[in-house]
Amino acid sequence: MVNGRGSRFRIGNIAGHDVYVDLVMMGIFALFVLWGRTREEMALGVAWLVGGFLSVLVHELGHAEAIRRLTGRYTAVVVGWGGYAVLPGYVSPRHDLRISLAGPLAGFLLGGLAWLLFLVVVPDRSAWPPLVFYRGESIWILTLRSIVWLSIVWGAVNLVPARPLDGGQALRALLVILGVTPFSARRITRRLGMAVAAAAAVWALSEREVFVGILALLVLFSNFEEARVEGF
Repeated sequence: MVNGRGSRFRIGNIAGHDVYVDLVMMGIFALFVLWGRTREEMALGVAWLVGGFLSVLVHELGHAEAIRRLTGRYTAVVVGWGGYAVLPGYVSPRHDLRISLAGPLAGFLLGGLAWLLFLVVVPDRSAWPPLVFYRGESIWILTLRSIVWLSIVWGAVNLVPARPLDGGQALRALLVILGVTPFSARRITRRLGMAVAAAAAVWALSEREVFVGILALLVLFSNFEEARVEGF
């Protein structure tokens, strides 16, 4: 969860929170999963696109609901390749910690529900676990698999202690709660985030994992920009 701006298109209101799609980021994600594919791969790409949208939406609504419960204010949610809930002003470190963790928790709940639904619609145990994709399955089953995978795996990735991921924001808030000054908390999480992102980038390059590589570069860039202002 981060604050930011993009080419937003409002698609509605959920539980009092305005929901927008970042057309640029969603378009990049769509090209990433759909470009240059066979018909079978296109079906998997569409499943990833739908599953990704729903997983990110629920994740960000988790943040938004935590904001509402703790501050009494509704907010805006933006979904793209990733997403963010707009934080309406200052919140205390304790509230910040709870808000940061609410998104991954909502994602884990969605993943768990999708997993239970998978038990009902795919009783064939040879098609297990739902985190593995199989050729020839219907787009509906592939979408269900993508929701399970993205909700659980993306939730876990988001808990990595590297800003701007939720884990980095949560660690920053926790350090302040424990008595570390806000400046030192930012410096600690910034250095840790850059180290984690650098290691992830090296691994992604060796394994040719494009998505992990892009995420690592985004984390590096975010922390580098903050370091330019506050120092390493």
